[in-house]
Amino acid sequence: GPQIIQSAKKKYPHVPFVVGDAWKMSDLIQMKDEMLRDQPATTVATAAKKYKRYGYDVVYVDVGGLSGSEGLLEALSLLGSITNSLSPRCIVIKSLCIRRLASSLVPFSQLWKERRKKEKEKKQQQ
Repeated sequence: GPQIIQSAKKKYPHVPFVVGDAWKMSDLIQMKDEMLRDQPATTVATAAKKYKRYGYDVVYVDVGGLSGSEGLLEALSLLGSITNSLSPRCIVIKSLCIRRLASSLVPFSQLWKERRKKEKEKKQQQ
């Protein structure tokens, strides 16, 4: 919340922190423009060269109150909107529905290995 942001601003005064409503993309884009305007030109130019872009470096999203299948779709939609409009290097999301999805996913490499193992066993039995 606001206390965490204030603490971060005190601890890292050279890093700009902004808080906004992720569902209001136009507000976030405006905040991005204001943030760039408020930074010294050399800072913006240095960051642009280093990251080959202007704007947010990391976006933290706390998706509260969304759970279930509709919540998952809304959270994924929100992530897509943030990615397309703000182009952050990284998005960190706190979301129960995304966590549930992530915990149910299986890496493709694991599935591939299991399938190959079954195929080998089947060949050996023949």
